Amino acid sequence: MDGTTNWRNVRTISIVTFVDALQFSFYMWSFWPYIQQIDSTMGATFVGIIMAISGVGEALAAPIFGFWANKIGRILPPVYTSLVMSGLGNALYLLLGAFSRPVAPYAIVVSRFLSGAGTGNRGCFRALVACNSEGVDRAKALASSGGAALVGLTIGPAVQLVFNFMGAEGVSLGPLVLSQYTAPAVLAIVINVATAISIKFFLDDSLHIPPKTETDSTKDMVESEDSGSGAVAQWLCARNAIRKVTSSTPPALRSTQTKGDTTPRLSVPLRMDVIAVIICMGTRSIRMLATSNIESIGAPFTEIMFNFTHAQALEWNSYDQTIVGALTIAVFMVYAFTNYTKWVSERSNCLIAITGLFVFYCITMPWPFLPGNVDCARFIGNGTHNWVWCEMLPPLNQWLYYVAYAAIYGICLPMLNNSLQALYSRVLGQGPQGTMQGVNQAVGSVARILGPLVMSSTFSHFDPQATWSVNIVLLAVVIGIWIVAYRRLVPLELRKTGKIHDSRKPSIVPSSNTTSYKKSVTTSQM
Repeated sequence: MDGTTNWRNVRTISIVTFVDALQFSFYMWSFWPYIQQIDSTMGATFVGIIMAISGVGEALAAPIFGFWANKIGRILPPVYTSLVMSGLGNALYLLLGAFSRPVAPYAIVVSRFLSGAGTGNRGCFRALVACNSEGVDRAKALASSGGAALVGLTIGPAVQLVFNFMGAEGVSLGPLVLSQYTAPAVLAIVINVATAISIKFFLDDSLHIPPKTETDSTKDMVESEDSGSGAVAQWLCARNAIRKVTSSTPPALRSTQTKGDTTPRLSVPLRMDVIAVIICMGTRSIRMLATSNIESIGAPFTEIMFNFTHAQALEWNSYDQTIVGALTIAVFMVYAFTNYTKWVSERSNCLIAITGLFVFYCITMPWPFLPGNVDCARFIGNGTHNWVWCEMLPPLNQWLYYVAYAAIYGICLPMLNNSLQALYSRVLGQGPQGTMQGVNQAVGSVARILGPLVMSSTFSHFDPQATWSVNIVLLAVVIGIWIVAYRRLVPLELRKTGKIHDSRKPSIVPSSNTTSYKKSVTTSQM
């Protein structure tokens, strides 16, 4: 990298994260009917446990992969490990029908744990994008890679439509049964292998960038709509990178310079705003908690609410997911190929998107005052489920639910994902981000662990009103926190001394010649 954004690498990462997320999400809508086919006594609570196990795998793997990448200065070794784990998880999922009924639940647990651990590579990819992007380009670069991953996660469930013609019974090939439920696993394995081969030849995975020479000039202007002015900062990823600041440095970072000196420096680097970092991490967790509700109980919820069979629910949910995917791609194109990120700040996009998710749960809530009751005769006393609350559940309008889901999850979710990733990276500031990106992914994984457990348990033991209420309250709290802390959620280089809790105020120490400048830089790094 020569001091500018490495768009070739960013595009390669975007493609890799897209296909990696795509194969992981193949089973979102088909998982429920598949396990019902294997063992009809497996209920919504068991689905929640399986989703949580997947989150455990991600939570354990993400910080390990991030630390590993930071330690060796490369991401390929941990990424290859993640692909192997993902491939093994997909292979085991493909062969679930070959296991006996008592063993099958354990095989499902191991399969989803390995698949979840395989997604722990996303923090590594974000760290590499941060190292390959500079200043104002970083938001677009992270939107490109993060948006590509979200597009993959969104389109993945819709791929199920391609395999529906095979039917639930499928074709038996010895112990292997190829059906509409298992065929996606074959495609997922092919993607795992193809990804491993491709990144070997097309990805520069180095996280270390040599520091600039003294004659290099730093002219990258980091702009923000929030501040209305530029701040000069060079985004370098080497630990020993020398930070230079030109005469356009904001007043808060400027000090008196000797006459003729044009090479000031920061003697004390700014520290990241811990509260802002925690808010970004917490918001990502709540977002994952909200989406895990649909992932874990979406299929049984639509079966009950609209009196669908397994096949009808799978078809309707897959078609709706296709629309969500199309909208997600549209949002991704806006972020990646327009100047939208310069017109609207990351924090504004985040607040709008969180509010959108809040609205979704409010308008699709089966409020007690709604008229009528759902037809749930086949869900009560049939030996598999005992959802007695079903008889008192008011119905939703089918079109209201599916239109709201497509519109809000197709627009607000990618907005939040893209903008939050960019904001989090810029809040962290300069330097290697592998560990912190891994921590962020691990913290988000806690929501993937708790979310399915909480949502499936409240769904089984109470009713959908309880799960929707939990999401409404949590999203309302997050909106309140963002409103209160809105002014401090800015990139690190734009923080103003005295307004953010940072007792170490940066000062600019002049240097009269090259020799004294080198000495001052060496001293500041000790």
